[in-house]
Amino acid sequence: MIGAILGFLSNNVLNMRIPVMIQSLIEMAIIGALVLMGFAAMMTGSFEFSPLTSGSISILGLSLPSYQASFIGGSLIAVAFMLGGIAIQHPFNACLGPNWTQDRMLMLAAECGFLSMIAVSVMSMALINIVAAVVSLIVSLVGWYYTYVKYIELSKRDAAGWLDSKPIPDVEGQ
Repeated sequence: MIGAILGFLSNNVLNMRIPVMIQSLIEMAIIGALVLMGFAAMMTGSFEFSPLTSGSISILGLSLPSYQASFIGGSLIAVAFMLGGIAIQHPFNACLGPNWTQDRMLMLAAECGFLSMIAVSVMSMALINIVAAVVSLIVSLVGWYYTYVKYIELSKRDAAGWLDSKPIPDVEGQ
């Protein structure tokens, strides 16, 4: 709903008049919500609401309930939001240009997603079982390494296409 409201305001109040603005912002809001849900589930180990808002701190073998040891109270939601935003937006900003190829951009998107998952899996060590956190860290590292190597390979392929290109000549008289 927020995507539709922002798209409507952008097109009609700010007069941007971009034909796909409303649809694109709706899609971005949905994708952002799904990424945040995924990171929340990865950090807390559950889709339930209680692990998001309440946690416990173990001190000398005693478990003390604490709001700060949770996904929302510990401000992990803010970090997950920023990591998700970077993983979603960076590939488009980095790869669009005169020599744009979709396979390279999608590989960078996967690489950024796995890179964000590495940080999320490290933060999950405070909230979930250490074995589950280590498994998610290993999966994230393996996925990041594979996509990073493939992205570099695709970048080299695309850079080789520009090897013999000449620079754009300067216009005289300026």
